[in-house]
Amino acid sequence: MRPLVEGIVKLEMWKQDDQLKPEKEKAAEELGKHVESRQQEYGLRRAVELIASVTVGTHSTRTFPVKWQSIRAKLDRLHSDLSKALLLLDSASASDNGGHAGELSALGVRSIIATLHKCAAMAHICTELTYSGKLLMQSDLDKICGRLDEHLRRIDAAYQSGALAAHALAIVVSRPPAGAPREDVQFFVRDLFTRVQIGTRAMKVEALRALEEIVCEEKYQRIVVQTGEVAQLVVVLESDDVELSNKAARILAAIARNEEHKAELVSAGVIPPAIRLLEKGRGQGREAAAVVLNRLTAYSENAWSVSSLGGVTASLAACHTTESVLRREAAGILRNLAGVEEIRRFMVDEGVASVVIRLLNAGDDDTKIYATDCLRMMSSGDGFSKNLIVKEGGVQSLVSTLGSKSPECRELALQAIGNLVSSPNSAKIVVLSGFLGWIPLILRFGEFGKQQPAVRAVRDLVKLSDEAKRAAGDAGIMPELLKLLDAKSVAVREMAAEAISEILTVPKSRNKFVQEDHNIVRVLQVLDSDTGTGVRHFLLLGLISVS
Repeated sequence: MRPLVEGIVKLEMWKQDDQLKPEKEKAAEELGKHVESRQQEYGLRRAVELIASVTVGTHSTRTFPVKWQSIRAKLDRLHSDLSKALLLLDSASASDNGGHAGELSALGVRSIIATLHKCAAMAHICTELTYSGKLLMQSDLDKICGRLDEHLRRIDAAYQSGALAAHALAIVVSRPPAGAPREDVQFFVRDLFTRVQIGTRAMKVEALRALEEIVCEEKYQRIVVQTGEVAQLVVVLESDDVELSNKAARILAAIARNEEHKAELVSAGVIPPAIRLLEKGRGQGREAAAVVLNRLTAYSENAWSVSSLGGVTASLAACHTTESVLRREAAGILRNLAGVEEIRRFMVDEGVASVVIRLLNAGDDDTKIYATDCLRMMSSGDGFSKNLIVKEGGVQSLVSTLGSKSPECRELALQAIGNLVSSPNSAKIVVLSGFLGWIPLILRFGEFGKQQPAVRAVRDLVKLSDEAKRAAGDAGIMPELLKLLDAKSVAVREMAAEAISEILTVPKSRNKFVQEDHNIVRVLQVLDSDTGTGVRHFLLLGLISVS
């Protein structure tokens, strides 16, 4: 403050000199601008400090919680915008010795400080409950909200006009070294976002490039999210400038990969522009938009938003591309959307089944996992969905997937095939697909997660078709079913026993069964040891068929 006071005194002394020469007049004018600039800058710093203080005070209020939450949100944005202005001034001060009075006056700092004092007084009243009437107090709070909105609009206009950017953006802030204080890292991140917001196009490109490099590190991700800058990335995502939009999409995709930050992305409004970019974008930006939507739709509430905004159609179109990353992420979106029953019905009508089946036949392992899981969920629906999948060749594709190198993919395929066994016609197609030939291997060497759906599928098949019973006997499934009578799971033991009893209703299977004496002995041993489960009931039915 001392240089400011000295400047004011010097200016007043010059004004009292009646013999001012032209050079002194010019110097006096420059000094006057400098003094005014310093006064405005001091006011700006005071406003930033006051916002922080007022915000803390609002947390103690005891009434009108929704109003105060809205006011805090506006105060946070005001603090961010004014902090950016300070950042610009600090960067510029080394090069031009101030002279920002015109730029700062565009912000209306004095008016902002007056509003903040009024807001602090209202917070105190709502904390002490000393207001005279609720309606009057609510009206006063509405006025505070309106004044804050007015300040924010004025600041936005100042930024958009470029009034604050001319001096400082040419100075580039270096990336802090490893182990730098958090304050230095925050300053660096805020500087980059300031350039993104109000810099020239070249500055925006360079700032986004720098952000793309650092956002892969968790500490930078956290700062970007905590400082509320995600919303600025969403604004750039909606830009007509393809390069800028694509860069913003890649940054958002990096943030979306972190489970902790998904809520902030949704709150910032990323879903609508991401869907538009997925639908009409190209290149890496489109891929990044698909990554964002794939991660966000893992939660059902986000799935509803994506579906209602045309996400199903956009994802279907992306599945037809030859770009493997885009195709994989789009398949992931469809898988997530299929997890919501109401959306799943719409997807069936949109022709998702045929597209997903095609991905099973021409995709990498991750894409196949997404596609198989999508079919598994779609096949768990009504008869129409099941019949459509069977009609589109889904059974043959799923059976082929049983040979995948991915254990997850094989298990999902088993579950999907089991879901499709729901009618004599579908059972016939499953038998003709060669599915039963895989069962002995799966039951003999598979983990429990695969054995259970495999036994269930066999049980359902042989209950629906004599042809399936004969095919099961010919495939050598009986020895494996007998072994499963010792399984730890009661459900698996019962399904195995039921399948055995159904297979033994066919003469050819009965003859083959009795030719091996140890089969009868094995069943009798189980009957002696088993009490109180469905296993005994089904095995007795099987013995009756044999006798």
